[in-house]
Amino acid sequence: MSKGLRVFFIVSSGFLPMMLHWSISSSLGLILGSIALVCILIKEVFEKNISLMTKTLTVYFLISNILYFIFDINKVIINRHLYTYILLGTMSLYSLIIRKPFTMDGAKNGYEKGFDISPLFIEVNMLISTIWCTTYIINSIFRFIGNGPIFIILPNILIIIAIACSITIPNLMPDV
Repeated sequence: MSKGLRVFFIVSSGFLPMMLHWSISSSLGLILGSIALVCILIKEVFEKNISLMTKTLTVYFLISNILYFIFDINKVIINRHLYTYILLGTMSLYSLIIRKPFTMDGAKNGYEKGFDISPLFIEVNMLISTIWCTTYIINSIFRFIGNGPIFIILPNILIIIAIACSITIPNLMPDV
């Protein structure tokens, strides 16, 4: 398996809560996403390395569960794509501003110890995080503008392109 594909699967596991929340349009998606997040959080606590993604999703799912189950605000489920794209866009932009790209948290687990301090590794992850940040922001705009088929198809196309870049770019870089 290529290093890009291996790292992609490691990083993607952090998105499982969102995937469940996105794909199941009921409270079950919120519940399953929350359960998946708790499992990831427990794993990361034991590893003593809680990623920015996990911290961000913890806040999101905590607020979403309170709004939905306590205050009966079902917009949390109806507009879940818009809210999560805005959240992920903001999180990824923040990670770029502080020069600690969110993709590095998971990606470093796919490489030898110490490789994550390499300038090349950091720059590759800056590029990949920039691609994802752009994808999330554009998808936020699509979801805000409309809900028709084109506004579902285009975001998915952008996600496929971002996935392809996330797998391909690390394979183009030499091991340092």
